[in-house]
Amino acid sequence: MTLRYSKILYLFLDISDLRASRLLFEDGLGFPIIEERFHPPHHRHGVVKYDGGDTIVALNLADSSFEKNISSGITTVISTSAMREADIYLRFQELGLEVPTASGNIFADVDNHRYVVTRDDLHRPNEESTSVRELRLSVDALEPIISFCTNILDLQPITRSETEAIFATGNVRLAYQLDPAAQQQRRRGCLIVFYASNIESSYATLVGRGMKFTTEVGYSQIGGTARFIDPGDNVFCLYEPSEECLSWESGAKVRDIIADARGVGSRQIDRETSTKYII
Repeated sequence: MTLRYSKILYLFLDISDLRASRLLFEDGLGFPIIEERFHPPHHRHGVVKYDGGDTIVALNLADSSFEKNISSGITTVISTSAMREADIYLRFQELGLEVPTASGNIFADVDNHRYVVTRDDLHRPNEESTSVRELRLSVDALEPIISFCTNILDLQPITRSETEAIFATGNVRLAYQLDPAAQQQRRRGCLIVFYASNIESSYATLVGRGMKFTTEVGYSQIGGTARFIDPGDNVFCLYEPSEECLSWESGAKVRDIIADARGVGSRQIDRETSTKYII
């Protein structure tokens, strides 16, 4: 099983200031909380989880080595309606948060995680919801990424230019953007998690296609996991949730995302690629 129709189930963000991060996500962006409970031994992992539309955004409490002033090179693109976008910027002003100078501009939180709020045609004009639509990953070379995504992950390409290559997943786009300085002054502070309905099968298939995992499949209270790193030094994880994990408060959202993963993913990719130039 490759990742062609797999969904990005989680985006984990390492943070140093839980209060500041909650202010941004809850009061600023208005993301609904779906869980805020410690699950030992993962007491620093996913301490607050948010409904990000087609995926889940979760906060990790970083350790003392976390370098908050250095970027991870990943920009989270959040889509909403034009009315909701204006309301978000107004809330940012009232809360004393950084406000983008124009629609679609990048802004950063206190831990230098970067975000963009965009208007999306999929949202009705007055719709209040917000959703994570795309992850933009800065890399210093595109060709190794294109080979990795197509030949190993088997992701469907949407479009390519001299400075960008965009790939579809079952829900959230991956947009790799060329930045010659991408590896300079960069830290790891994000984890992108792909859902695997059968992690052993997915692991074996990807190894057969040339994947070099950084960890073998391991099991814990949360389920089965295996990590890998793309040529741009971005960290990913395959994840098969456990039944115990699905019983937690966030379990309903997890089930909602992974339901009909193959069918929904394929239809999403068909919509993405039907109007784009393919690589």
